[in-house]
Amino acid sequence: MMLHSMTIILTIVDYQLADLLGRKRHFAHSLELSGQALLIRVNKYGIVHEKTAESHFALGMLYRHLGLFEKSRQELFICKYR
Repeated sequence: MMLHSMTIILTIVDYQLADLLGRKRHFAHSLELSGQALLIRVNKYGIVHEKTAESHFALGMLYRHLGLFEKSRQELFICKYR
């Protein structure tokens, strides 16, 4: 049970910190944390889940801000169908 709680806390912290860094234009670090949050959410919730889709959306928006439009499109496409 403790591992489950720690996973939830890490996911929330990674996701919130990535969001904050993105707002402050620290996109490279934000991208790293968003990727970690996605992996945690996939492991916890599976591929088809609302929380996993939120992580794909966050990655898509970060890629867009970085000018990586093809990667952005891929992530946003994934979140659209989750």
